[in-house]
Amino acid sequence: MRISIALEESWSAACHAFRCGLVNSECTLHSLMYAELRARLPDRIALCEPQITVERHGCFVPDLVVLEGHTVAAIVELKFVPHGYPVYELDLRKLSVLAECQQGFQLRLDPRSGNFTEDTYHISANCILAFAAIGKHDAAAVDSVSLVAAMGPLNRQFMPLVYAVGG
Repeated sequence: MRISIALEESWSAACHAFRCGLVNSECTLHSLMYAELRARLPDRIALCEPQITVERHGCFVPDLVVLEGHTVAAIVELKFVPHGYPVYELDLRKLSVLAECQQGFQLRLDPRSGNFTEDTYHISANCILAFAAIGKHDAAAVDSVSLVAAMGPLNRQFMPLVYAVGG
């Protein structure tokens, strides 16, 4: 399955769970997206909150990444503020900085030692940059058109996944 389709289907399932009253926090949303991606992409690796250090920018911790081999093929940032207005600008900035990262980094742990493996990972030039948010119907964070525009030249890689509450 293509990663973009898996992201869309996983988001649809997570929003369904929210509508059924099964999501009470961003952590639950995060867990749902991880489980859904793992089920849809069994031949790829999904990781929650990996630490990626970018020279001159510091350490970033995206909510989810999807790996294809030694390449980061998708980065997902999540927001869950169904009763209000998600603050999202720093998430878009994080996606932008990570998309421009050309250095290698370690991601996976050796389960026998707990240390990072020697494997080096890179972010794909075509990495999907997903921003997924549940927020009030009039929140900027759930306005797909504005989100795409905010990503500027990276908008071809950008995938807004939004759910507006109320209205």
